[in-house]
Amino acid sequence: MRPLLLCIHMDPNRLMRISLTAMAQGIAVKEVKEGQWGQRIGALCGLEPEWERPPKAKVDGEMMVMAFFSDWQLDDLLSAIRKNGIEPARLKAVLTPVNRTWNCGQLYAQLMQEDAAMRARRE
Repeated sequence: MRPLLLCIHMDPNRLMRISLTAMAQGIAVKEVKEGQWGQRIGALCGLEPEWERPPKAKVDGEMMVMAFFSDWQLDDLLSAIRKNGIEPARLKAVLTPVNRTWNCGQLYAQLMQEDAAMRARRE
């Protein structure tokens, strides 16, 4: 499958800049809007049908989810984003068999826990 970048709760200007960088590398970009946050990540990536009326989910900050990337594609994208003077989203995930069953709110909560744990280790 073609690499896919999900951009969730992202500022429109940042979304545009990140999208242009990703598309220049042949990566498809999908903006995930608030009404879609209750969808399962796997559905947003096209692995299963989306629900007609997804449940509500809470996401308080931006996230990037990278699906169908090779290791080098992932590294190249993040490097290109930084090279273009854009800071990637602090919360990033790669699609996995576990997180594909979560909605955006569940993924956000998990990434926030991991981020807090990593920050605590640095202090």
